[in-house]
Amino acid sequence: MIYKCFLIYLGILWQSVNGADQCVTRGRFPNRIENCRGYTMCINGPAGFIEYNLTCPESFIYSHLENLCTNVTSYKCMPEFKCTEAGNFEVDSENCTSFAACVEGLSGLVDARWSECPQGTVFSPTEKSCINETLYGCHKIEDSPNILSILINNGPIFTANFTLNDAPTLSYHYTTVYGFSLLLLLYTIKR
Repeated sequence: MIYKCFLIYLGILWQSVNGADQCVTRGRFPNRIENCRGYTMCINGPAGFIEYNLTCPESFIYSHLENLCTNVTSYKCMPEFKCTEAGNFEVDSENCTSFAACVEGLSGLVDARWSECPQGTVFSPTEKSCINETLYGCHKIEDSPNILSILINNGPIFTANFTLNDAPTLSYHYTTVYGFSLLLLLYTIKR
């Protein structure tokens, strides 16, 4: 009997020493340990929930999606991304396939995690999730932007060239000869 009371007392003592975040349910939760490597495990003990703060091995971070330590090549920590609320948010991605996940731990928001959408999907800022790439048009620039260049020569003959990168050249020539207006429109293909 005394032994049982002593274990209950140790459980209460452990929870009060380690209970700043107060587990209220069983599970694993990300915490604020540097480089997204930490997580808190909540276990239901004899005197209530007991909290263990654990750290993933080197080169691994805690995945809130899989609830386990995962290799950093598939999931990255983004301490530079400042989370103001929990959820998924757009990041500067050239092809709309990645996003920042702001995760709620036991004691509030933790460092953001960089996540990649599965193949065939893109991140929709409206839906705040990955959706089929046919349902959302990514508005990011994948190649160099098309630039309209205009060359105008003023003189007896008015000339203008309109060119879009990687597009055919359209030339416009306008002149007045002996009182007649002449318009010549040339369409050339660049190779």
